[in-house]
Amino acid sequence: MSTPAQYGGRDCAEESYQKKYCTSDICPVDCQWADWQDWRGCSTTCANGTSYRMRLVQTPMLHGGRECAGGSQQNRACNAAFCPIHCQWDEWTQWSQCSTTCGDGSLSRSREIKVHPLYGGNACNGTSTDTTSCDQAGCPVQCQWSEWSAYGSCTSSCGTGQHSRTREKTVLAQNGGADCTGDGKETEACPDLPACPVDCEWDDWSQWESCSTTCGKGSMKRSRIRKVYEKDGGHTCYGYEDDEKAAGGPPLYIIQ
Repeated sequence: MSTPAQYGGRDCAEESYQKKYCTSDICPVDCQWADWQDWRGCSTTCANGTSYRMRLVQTPMLHGGRECAGGSQQNRACNAAFCPIHCQWDEWTQWSQCSTTCGDGSLSRSREIKVHPLYGGNACNGTSTDTTSCDQAGCPVQCQWSEWSAYGSCTSSCGTGQHSRTREKTVLAQNGGADCTGDGKETEACPDLPACPVDCEWDDWSQWESCSTTCGKGSMKRSRIRKVYEKDGGHTCYGYEDDEKAAGGPPLYIIQ
């Protein structure tokens, strides 16, 4: 209003302003991030790995607004702990020579731990040594005697006699082993035998002596002596030491 009504003049009949709608460009909308999500699990269960988290665009850029600054993903290292190292055996050695040169024996071999367990790793299964049997030619077997038996009965109950004892081969020589030395029977004199009774023995009669007379009736004599006298309970001699007979007749005594 350039001149207001004065002195009874009339007010302006029209409004003091006019409104008119107009159209212009839409305002720019800047990009906005949503909050970060939680960190995801580690990419490995041990040793060095990575984890990440993401965020989404909450308000996208519109009408020439500014783009969101930064990225939609963040990464970080995780699981710095070492992974378990499990035990590992090295290769077996060659089999050893047989433990014996004959008969039954054994072969052996061994192995060492190539990798020792660490950080909770598993121990090696099995043992560090291994054995198996080996068969060689038969060993020499030496002959062996049994113990001597008790002495048997004496061959005599008095004087001198012998008794024997025996032994058997319990193990025979084999595969070049030495044979038994000595005999399987041993004989020796019986100890402490009493003396045997000795009977009396007459010696032979002497020749008949000449007749006691040169004519008529006469007699003839002969004699004998003891060749062995009785001892140790032996029998005495029977008969007489002298014998007599008539000339031309039989002996007067019974001749023993």
